[in-house]
Amino acid sequence: MKKIKYIICDLDGTLLNDQKRISEAQAAYIRQLREKTGIRFGFASGRAISSLKPIAKENGLYEACDLYVANNGADIHDGATGEMTEMDMVSLDEMKYLLELFRPYPYINVTFHNPGRFFAVYDTERARGIKELNHYPEMVSPFEQEYKTAPRVTLVFAPERMEEVKKLVAGLKLPETIRFVQSEKDIIDLCHKTVSKAKGIEAYVKRFGDSLENVMAFGDNDNDLEMLGAAGVAVAMKNATERVQKEADYVTEKTNNEDGIMHFLQEHEDWFRSQEEA
Repeated sequence: MKKIKYIICDLDGTLLNDQKRISEAQAAYIRQLREKTGIRFGFASGRAISSLKPIAKENGLYEACDLYVANNGADIHDGATGEMTEMDMVSLDEMKYLLELFRPYPYINVTFHNPGRFFAVYDTERARGIKELNHYPEMVSPFEQEYKTAPRVTLVFAPERMEEVKKLVAGLKLPETIRFVQSEKDIIDLCHKTVSKAKGIEAYVKRFGDSLENVMAFGDNDNDLEMLGAAGVAVAMKNATERVQKEADYVTEKTNNEDGIMHFLQEHEDWFRSQEEA
C-alpha cells in the first residue's frame, strides 16, 4: 500500500459530530496515533481560518494539528510555523456581480467574510449561527458597508431547496473564473476555479518532498470530491453523499456521530504501525 504520511479531515459532517464537536475519545486517539507514528494531521474545511484554530483548541487537538486548509483551499496555515498562504480570491468586481445576480432570489442569502467582519444580505438565524461558528465579531449588509475581496462567496438557503438551487446556479451565467461546490446540506460555495482543498493540501506536503499520494483524506460532501480524488487513500464517511462514497476508496462503517474516523483508523492501525517500523 501507499506510504501515508498525512491524515487530513474535513470538519462538518466528518470529524465534527452534528453538535459541532469532536469526541474526547476521537481527539485522544488522533493525538496518540500522531505521537506513535509521526504522521502529520490536519483540517481541510470550507470554514474560515478564524474558526479552525478555536475548534482545535476546544477539542484538544491544537498541539496535534499540523495543517489548516480553510475556505475550501483558499487559505493555508502551517500549524507549526504559523505561516499563512493565500490562494486566489474572488475579486471585488466578481463579488458585486454575484450580489446582483442572486438579488432576484430572496430565498438565497448571499454571504462572505472579510477579516473580523461577516457580510450577509439577510439577517437570519442561520446567518447569525455561521457568524458565531466562525468567530466573527459583527455581521453587516454588503449593500450598506464597504467590503474587500474574499476567499469565497457563500449561498445559504433551506436544506430542502438544495437541488433547486444547484440547478439555478448551474443555469446562471457565473463569472468565468468562478466555480461552485456544495459544502453543507444548506450551503453552496462560490470560489475561484484555481482554489480547492486538494491544491491547498498539495502546496503544504510539497514542502516536505511529498505528494498527495502520501495523504489519507476523509470527507462527506461535494467540496471534498477533488481532495478525495487526488488523495492516495480516500475515505468517505458513512453519512457522506452518494457522489462522495462512489469517489472514495473506502467508506467508514460508522457516521460522524459515531466517531467514524477513529474506528476506521483503529481498524487499519496495523498498517500505520508497519509504516512506522519501515
